[in-house]
Amino acid sequence: SRGTANVRVDHLELKAGVYALTGANGSGKSTLFRVLMSCSTNERSIDLSPSITLHTPARTLVEIDDLEREAACEAAEENATDMMDEKVAVVKPVVSVDQGELHPRLSITMPSSRVVEISQTFYWPLYTKPIDWIYQRHIADSLTTKEITAMASKVAEELYLLEFTQTLAEAQTTSDDESSDDGHLPKDKVIEGIIADLLEEKEDWFSDLSGGQKSKVELVRKVFLHDECPHVLLIDETMAPLDPSSKVQVMSRLKNFCHGSVMIVIYHTDVGQEQETEQGELVECVPSNNFFDGNIHVEHQMVHLRPVC
Repeated sequence: SRGTANVRVDHLELKAGVYALTGANGSGKSTLFRVLMSCSTNERSIDLSPSITLHTPARTLVEIDDLEREAACEAAEENATDMMDEKVAVVKPVVSVDQGELHPRLSITMPSSRVVEISQTFYWPLYTKPIDWIYQRHIADSLTTKEITAMASKVAEELYLLEFTQTLAEAQTTSDDESSDDGHLPKDKVIEGIIADLLEEKEDWFSDLSGGQKSKVELVRKVFLHDECPHVLLIDETMAPLDPSSKVQVMSRLKNFCHGSVMIVIYHTDVGQEQETEQGELVECVPSNNFFDGNIHVEHQMVHLRPVC
């Protein structure tokens, strides 16, 4: 429905860190996630849609292609109109095999097989105990009551740390003397309410949750419930429904928990302006917010890595 996007990726190497993936609607951001999730080396690879086609370049790419790409981007920004009519003239130094590092055609090398995506749409089965779906198995079939309670407590603790507060959980305690001085329920009472919900079969639990709460459940299920962060984590606007306080909390937890992973976050908001001291001109950039380490930007049908503010 958004038309066709042709995107060229000459050479892109990402070290461990958090990257904002930006670009206009329909530029190919979500498609990039589909391509990464389809890698055969992943523990759980997906089938690539027939609508997505990958084309090999006319020749094997070398490092000098990065310089050509940057020159093309700069020329396109300076004179976008002329770019429509003629090609950009780029000086091409001769690079031999010994001088430049050759890259295989259509090569995508993942740092690990542990690649996880949190999409912008969440699926939740009907008539299911939340704890079973979160752990992806019917835990009552093989575990004792004590073990089940321990597993539910772990989920509840993680949700509590993300400021997950359900109305239903709060409503289970009605006496005024159980509230703290600031009017909120004590931590143990909130966790008790969350555990009760996790262990009860629900017709459609997600329909009772806000968009932010759904995001937090998915983050706990796919990230924080595990011993370590996935080595490659793709987040597709999962933080968009979060309120400002929760967003800060989630970003802080992700930054600390996933410090050794490559995390790519599709990002639309808070793209600001920064004045460059050398040239004295304003350039569009993504603010770091003590979270992002770099910006993967799609523009002029090219993908390039740029710094954050």
